[in-house]
Amino acid sequence: MRLKPKPPFNFNLTATLMYLMPPAKYSEGRLSRILRLRSGKLVCISITANDKVEDPELFISLKPEVSKDEEREIKNKVSFMFSIEDDLSEFYAIAKRDSVLRWTIEDLYGLKIQTAPTLFEGLVIGFCLQWVSFARGLQMMDCLIKRYGEQVNDYYAFPAPEALAKASIEELKECKLGFRAERIKWISERVTKGLDLEKLKALPDKQLKEELMKIK
Repeated sequence: MRLKPKPPFNFNLTATLMYLMPPAKYSEGRLSRILRLRSGKLVCISITANDKVEDPELFISLKPEVSKDEEREIKNKVSFMFSIEDDLSEFYAIAKRDSVLRWTIEDLYGLKIQTAPTLFEGLVIGFCLQWVSFARGLQMMDCLIKRYGEQVNDYYAFPAPEALAKASIEELKECKLGFRAERIKWISERVTKGLDLEKLKALPDKQLKEELMKIK
């Protein structure tokens, strides 16, 4: 599969400059991880890119084979993960006129925001990173992933909401989560009972803020 990000886009910079969140792995220009599809199917994806910042292209290999609908879902998730539809032209136009920001054009040209493939995963990561050092937050996530995520060869999938919802608060706290255990179990139970977080992406900003403010 191939994707065409809006230029400029530097895949290596985007994958390495900000911290790489587990369960993703990155080595020698290749990012790999397990994606959980809506059906529950687990797919191992491996992403590489050409070296053309002004004419970028992503190449995605998959195991196992997927249907056309699943292929579209994977493309949408990867597009979201790397913000490939974001148009940075307005920012660069402003940066060129700013005495400080203009240096980012040279140092960070083509950088985009890397994020989690789903809002559920993003929220759990956000809970883990509250009021702690980044290193400790990563330890919490690593523990959750290896304890509650399915292992596929050398990779672990991010835990399904059902797996975290079934865990007791005491069991979750064994990952050194502290007060975050209640938050993670709460949102996992809500999603398991039918809350569709992905629908939030389509809401106007004001309504989106109102919905997000309901989350502890």
